[in-house]
Amino acid sequence: MEKMIRIDGIVTAVMLSPDARNNVYTVVGDKILNAKSELTLDVGDRIACGCRIEDSRAELKEIEVLGEATGKEIEGAIAKLAGLVDTRANMDRVIEAEKDKPYLATLKRMAGQIAKAASDFSTAYLAGDPIVVRFHNDGDGVSGAVSLYRALAKLQQSLVIGERGVSWVMQRGIEYDSESAYADIFEFNHYNSVRRPLVLTTDFGTAPGSEGAIIGSKAKYDMIMLDHHPPYDSFPKSYTMHYINTWENGGDSNFTAGVLCSLFAESISDIHTEDMKRASLISDYSAFADRTDAEGQRLAIVLDYLTSIAGRRDSTIDKLTPAYVQSLIMDKKKFEAAFRYSYDTLMDLLEIGAKSAKRYQSSRNMAVFVLDFEQLPRAESGYPLPGRYSSRLQEKLEVANGERTLLIVHYGSYITIRLSRAISKETGLLKIISGIVESSEYAESGGGHNEAASIKVDKDNAKSVLNLLLRELGCLSHS
Repeated sequence: MEKMIRIDGIVTAVMLSPDARNNVYTVVGDKILNAKSELTLDVGDRIACGCRIEDSRAELKEIEVLGEATGKEIEGAIAKLAGLVDTRANMDRVIEAEKDKPYLATLKRMAGQIAKAASDFSTAYLAGDPIVVRFHNDGDGVSGAVSLYRALAKLQQSLVIGERGVSWVMQRGIEYDSESAYADIFEFNHYNSVRRPLVLTTDFGTAPGSEGAIIGSKAKYDMIMLDHHPPYDSFPKSYTMHYINTWENGGDSNFTAGVLCSLFAESISDIHTEDMKRASLISDYSAFADRTDAEGQRLAIVLDYLTSIAGRRDSTIDKLTPAYVQSLIMDKKKFEAAFRYSYDTLMDLLEIGAKSAKRYQSSRNMAVFVLDFEQLPRAESGYPLPGRYSSRLQEKLEVANGERTLLIVHYGSYITIRLSRAISKETGLLKIISGIVESSEYAESGGGHNEAASIKVDKDNAKSVLNLLLRELGCLSHS
């Protein structure tokens, strides 16, 4: 259905196209528009115009350019946007809804940080600032991204006319490295805006390999980081606009990034994210997870499956976006097909892995298992990836061998380690990995959680690093 409206406003951003007729302009006035234009406009132009709206498409018509807006006028227009979303009131509602959750105390400590970051993010969204959202390629990362997608979809519906673009990127690995930064800068080159671009990351980034890109971002764009990986003293969080980490607020990795990002999303819009929180906790093996939650388990398996196959050879999913995940969840037939395939494949490979893993004797009074992932039969889809497979296999081995169980899975240039919470504190996994990276010329980097971490190694000398790890764990022989 077509309709016409009038607007006086300021052009705050332009999403550029090779053909200027397809540029999309963000205009902020008494309304917020994202629209194509019959006239080429510049950022900062004050305009009076009509806007033809048909379905979700909008086009500026009968445009009169009134001059260039002053800095004060632009600041005033942006300030009005900041008042459209009351994230602090929304956070009060969130805290009340989460009052029975085991992470409530940590949430309360972070509430002010989350509300302020959410306010800055929603203002950037409404102003048309170039935005990239990067989420880790696992169930925890994508669950938070889906929640944020839902929040922005509702914000779009209630406050914005015309489609608003955000770039969603699934991140492989735990570092925000130079390659990621270059890709984001390239994306930002497709925009002009009165304000700086913004990158939001969730469930990764707190790693030494991120330091250069984060420090370099300060001069080019703003960053919001939502994470639950253990921070370290030299991490350059001061170079970000907002760095919110559960560890810095009395929590730990059990308060997952998916939950954190979902709460961030709920402080932007009044939306439902409980399914994503439950799936996140289960997918990341949080102590807060309800492992008897059948629907949460199904969703967690499907999210792990989707993030495993997306972008890989022969995959039907070239680029995984939260919009795609949301559409699949809403399609019961497609969701069931994805679950059935992923569940059956996973169960078969777990059975093989449990029988194939070598058990080592450890002087630390724990059962240490080692599995060469590359010797397992591989599904055509590439599912599951070694990391999430390791977590599921660790769970299976714990049931059979007790809590004092540790699993090492090696594949190519990576060694991944999983162990039960019962022995994580005494084992000091991250300290062991740090020592190995420092002492071995074949260990390039490492990190993660106290119960789940990995080491990147020189592929040709992976066995040397594996043997060093086994010695650190007190393993002398295998049975």
